[in-house]
Amino acid sequence: MKNNNTKKIEYITYSQKILERIKIELTRQKISQKTLAQLCNVSQPTISKLLKGDSPLTLEFIYKVSEKLDIPIETLLSTPDTLTDKLIEIQANIQDEIYDNFHNDNEAIVSDPTLYPFRGITGKYNFYCNPTISSESELLKGTLHLLPSKRAGKSFCSCQLTLYTGKYDSEGKKEKKLYTGMMLISLPMQSCYCILSCDESAEYVFLLFHHMFLTKANLECRIAAVLTTSAGSYRRPTMEKCIISRTSLSSEDLSEIEGQLKMNCSNIQITEKDFQEHILKDFPEDFPRVNITHETIYSIEEAFIQKSSLPENTRTELINKLRKYSIDRRYTKISTHADDILYNFIIDKKRKKNVSSEDTSESKS
Repeated sequence: MKNNNTKKIEYITYSQKILERIKIELTRQKISQKTLAQLCNVSQPTISKLLKGDSPLTLEFIYKVSEKLDIPIETLLSTPDTLTDKLIEIQANIQDEIYDNFHNDNEAIVSDPTLYPFRGITGKYNFYCNPTISSESELLKGTLHLLPSKRAGKSFCSCQLTLYTGKYDSEGKKEKKLYTGMMLISLPMQSCYCILSCDESAEYVFLLFHHMFLTKANLECRIAAVLTTSAGSYRRPTMEKCIISRTSLSSEDLSEIEGQLKMNCSNIQITEKDFQEHILKDFPEDFPRVNITHETIYSIEEAFIQKSSLPENTRTELINKLRKYSIDRRYTKISTHADDILYNFIIDKKRKKNVSSEDTSESKS
């Protein structure tokens, strides 16, 4: 038979498991303790004590939480671990896994930020990327910190990406997601790899950008490849680009440079209407018009074929054939030209700002 102390320990562990499930659900639904207190018709200090385990759980409180947060009460009270419980356990060790698996002794892979390849690369960057939800168009903004850190006596470059979602929580604060991880440099591939994870959503994100050796200057900016998961309801793997820049870019700046975030290639395609309306006036008069070609391009929605009366196998064959002969590229590189254009844009912006500051100082004197 179990003694009273054993039973007490088991009850405390069980209570903590229930509280952890409630806290995870509050985080997932972006509900504050203050809002939960209002929903449950109790004071905020009462909620705080309950969630800290300072006050005993009551059946009434658990029932209210189940009702207000729309969680099945059997899920909250489950004795066996739920899927959420298992994800919490995995997520608690996720950074350990990242470090242990990628901090190796391969001389071609540099992880120590005190070494020469990291010179000029660590520090704070502003972060800009397109949203992964097709119905949204406003660029997402954030900050990326690449900082020297230590773990178990070894130096490594920690990454912290704070991404603002463009939304606000119930208290009117900017909603943000925090990704943490580490950065490695592959010398043969001349590439910087950032491996990040988000505790809140059990999500990995990978950033990849071109490495260059620097002496006295800092890395000013880069266009990076991003591999992530769509924030939309379908949660599909997504590939896109982002800008990292030590210089903060205004809305006007981003409006000018955001075209570099499209999945483009050196052969730029544009409709005749957009060319005539937005581009032609900026072309030099001596530009050889013969180099501008125009042909009709068909735009066919895949959904149109999927909803047709054709047999399923015929629909699949037709879609595959359309994809095969489409003008879509097999891949897109972040070219040297793209990084150069971004760099020149930012340096010119800084130069104009410095000239403006000097003119202002002279006029005051």
